[in-house]
Amino acid sequence: MRLYYRGREALVTSELFVRRTPSPREFAIRGLRNVRIAVPGRVVEVLFRPQLSTREWALWADYHGRSITLYTSPDERVFNQVARALRRALEECEPWDRQAA
Repeated sequence: MRLYYRGREALVTSELFVRRTPSPREFAIRGLRNVRIAVPGRVVEVLFRPQLSTREWALWADYHGRSITLYTSPDERVFNQVARALRRALEECEPWDRQAA
């Protein structure tokens, strides 16, 4: 098992994505489909009260037929580290014939 990321909020290995906060949960890498990044906007709040706006980055995926929020973070740097680690784990578990296609 290869370790891609280990931090307070998440753990990413070649086999598991572990969300440690806010509600701890484990997801098998092989079970994740359609992984995507979302940055929910608060346009109205930003326009009228920019000092209160917060941007939370989110990783979403389909897992066992359900759309889930895999991971969220307001820290863009940490979020990108986790997303990059997940991308590498997903690439490793892809069958070779799919990568060549």
